[in-house]
Amino acid sequence: MLGLGRYQKGELVVIVAGSPPGTVGSTNLIHVHRIGEEDR
Repeated sequence: MLGLGRYQKGELVVIVAGSPPGTVGSTNLIHVHRIGEEDR
């Protein structure tokens, strides 16, 4: 993401993923990430 030039180190981004609501066994995700930091 840093390579795209749209984000700078230290900025927060929100990553959202999921399946349609009501689908059995689906997984929904909201992940807040600070650019330039490693995930734990």
